[in-house]
Amino acid sequence: MNDDHGGAPGHRHPHPPEDPSGRPRIGFIGAGRVGCALGVAFARAGWPVAAVASRDPAHRERFRSLLPGVQAVPTAAAMSDEVDLLFITVPDDALADVAAQVRLYAGQAAVHTSGALPADVLEPAQAAGSAIGSFHPLVAFADQEAALAALPGATVALEGSDELVSVLAQLASDIGAQPVRLPPSRQPLPALH
Repeated sequence: MNDDHGGAPGHRHPHPPEDPSGRPRIGFIGAGRVGCALGVAFARAGWPVAAVASRDPAHRERFRSLLPGVQAVPTAAAMSDEVDLLFITVPDDALADVAAQVRLYAGQAAVHTSGALPADVLEPAQAAGSAIGSFHPLVAFADQEAALAALPGATVALEGSDELVSVLAQLASDIGAQPVRLPPSRQPLPALH
């Protein structure tokens, strides 16, 4: 999330230089309703959606059909080599397991979209110099088109470091949503997924 991709030896982010837009390259682990709707919304707002990983080949291919040019990554563990900002859009009960498969590098961040879980569920993925957070749109995702129509004007609850929340707030604003920062000791939010 910052320009310093240094950090400890062996933790250097191995991907090519930054996206020409200057925005972090976004990847998704999970290509269901939430991942697809957010991926489309982010791409429409001009943010680079670069990669997707999903256990379900049909979901992965649907995501790629909605966002041509997105690279399919074979595993959650391989995702950190491809992106700067990782959205983990899997069901709440799978978040901890997925986080344990991901290894972030310095300068990267991972966020989840759960309203029920705090950002620290992603701690197993965190490395020195990386960040974790949450990006929870208060939108129902049962229907992709309805979710895309509801995102402009919706509230998006954010959690994370100041630097990460700044990036996430810009992303929320760019999709037309209203970012709201959550305090670190928050109560669960309503589940609209």
